[in-house]
Amino acid sequence: MLAPDARRRLPAVETFVGTVVRAGQSVPVRAEIRVGADGVEARTGDGEAHAVRFDAMTLETGGYEGDFVFCRPRGGGLTISTNAKGFVDALRAAAGPALAAELEKVGGQKRRRRAGAWISTGVFLALVAGVGAFLWNVPSMVASTAESLPASIDRQVGDAAFTQMQLEGATVQDPAVQAFLEEIVARLSAHAEGEGWDFRVTVVDREDVNAFALPGGRMVVLTGLLRAADSPDQVAGVMAHEMAHVTRRHGMRNVAHQAGIALGVRLLLGDASGWTELAADLAIMAKANDYSREQEADADAEGARMLMAAGLDPSGLADFFRLLEGERGSELGGALEWLSTHPDHESRIAHVEELSRTLPAAPRRPLEADWEAVKAAVD
Repeated sequence: MLAPDARRRLPAVETFVGTVVRAGQSVPVRAEIRVGADGVEARTGDGEAHAVRFDAMTLETGGYEGDFVFCRPRGGGLTISTNAKGFVDALRAAAGPALAAELEKVGGQKRRRRAGAWISTGVFLALVAGVGAFLWNVPSMVASTAESLPASIDRQVGDAAFTQMQLEGATVQDPAVQAFLEEIVARLSAHAEGEGWDFRVTVVDREDVNAFALPGGRMVVLTGLLRAADSPDQVAGVMAHEMAHVTRRHGMRNVAHQAGIALGVRLLLGDASGWTELAADLAIMAKANDYSREQEADADAEGARMLMAAGLDPSGLADFFRLLEGERGSELGGALEWLSTHPDHESRIAHVEELSRTLPAAPRRPLEADWEAVKAAVD
């Protein structure tokens, strides 16, 4: 969203929603785009403006369905992109001859895409069936490659999504709360699978009992969860579960399943920049935390393993499930928010308790943070 003063500076013309990739950066930033008399201007939420003149502009189509138009100055360094309906028509009306060749190129690319999508009926039926099976399985194939990606790709995806999210509620920066969560993350990170994770926690003041993690390690904890918890071990259990979703790359796999065919093929061919295109679509990123029962059970097991290795009590997660289940009909606002996204709680309580009895355990080392100070800070 544009800052109020920036919004007043924009003329009363049609605007399009899109993204900007700034020079020297790879993460797209949401922007409002307008087509002027001399070129295209994009303005980000912080009021920063970027422009590409028609007489120095190149155009290209792309995106996961081929419906994005990328505007760049000759020589690169900046990309303004959108898939908004009517954008190409606005370019054609405003630029005239200055962009005629580029617009013809874009039209040709779209025509070639449409032509390539139609294969003559009845010709090489076996080949068509094979190609169809391959294309049908592209998202699953892309998901299977997520495990081999460097963690830096996960971070780019998570950071891009976090930048675009509009979290309702004030950010909490109380030292006691920050120290508590940072201690949990530090203890668990030392025993996390893989390398290159960057777990960063943002605390938001909201009544909902919830916490979630984005690919790469961005984590959000709502104060409602801290208010609901009876012990630091319960919070540590929730944090371990969410961190396990990151290290097991469940979110990346879920995002990959949303990839269109064109982008999926690019990702299979090693075009890592396509992941940030996926992250630019918040509707797709919303699926990142839409975990399956198998993924939830896997996060339970991996989270319990990290807790045991860190000298923490894995039964805290089971206790938290049990606590929220007991709050049905209580005055605790949003008590079932986290529980509702983690179904089949009874069998999972039993699973976590069984893990706590059977997994190898390090000597117990309670958290050193001041739990009472944490509770006082969020009450």
